[in-house]
Amino acid sequence: MGTFMRLGGVFGVGFLAGWSPITQAAATPPPAISSNFVACPKAGTISKGRSTLGEYANYWQGTDPSDPTVCLGKSVSFDAATSGKPWRRMYALFDLTFRNWQQGEDQARTALGLLLSGQTNKVSFSETLTKPGESWIQTWRETWERTGVADVTVGNRTIKATVFRRTQEGRAGNGYLGTQQLWYDPATHLWIKGHLDVDRGYNLDRDFEMTSIVTP
Repeated sequence: MGTFMRLGGVFGVGFLAGWSPITQAAATPPPAISSNFVACPKAGTISKGRSTLGEYANYWQGTDPSDPTVCLGKSVSFDAATSGKPWRRMYALFDLTFRNWQQGEDQARTALGLLLSGQTNKVSFSETLTKPGESWIQTWRETWERTGVADVTVGNRTIKATVFRRTQEGRAGNGYLGTQQLWYDPATHLWIKGHLDVDRGYNLDRDFEMTSIVTP
């Protein structure tokens, strides 16, 4: 089963065996992420939306003082296991609270920082995730590519979003394969829309879209 991000609940990404180092379409060694790159929505931002499984509201609390790539907040959502509980998300997307990264977190952080800051257009990395309190463990290979820009309407505003294509392929006995289109707002640092096509395996939560954004 795939573990794409669910913006109103866990939405974690995840991944032992089959791990391989980051590859990217940039020079080696990779350039440093720009010091003025912002990874998180401002504290006080409220984003509401709906997904295949239900409605959600995210209350953003700014950046983790110990890691500028990690965003803090909590959600009120359809997911009883996580609703109302504080969470940490890398780049406002990858769950660091309700999933444990066994391998690949640093590679993902570097790769996505270069991608989101515009220093490269394509990155790949592998990861192994577990779920606290369960025997669940999965390994994946992810490839992300910037594909263009598009206007997306959220409430009464039109957002010029950056569009990414994310392919997630299972490894080490995980047969999942899925491709997700993601729309990212570089002004608010929010993922405002997503659509998932599953080629192998299954994932119940296919799509999400934001319906309103309130900024401080």
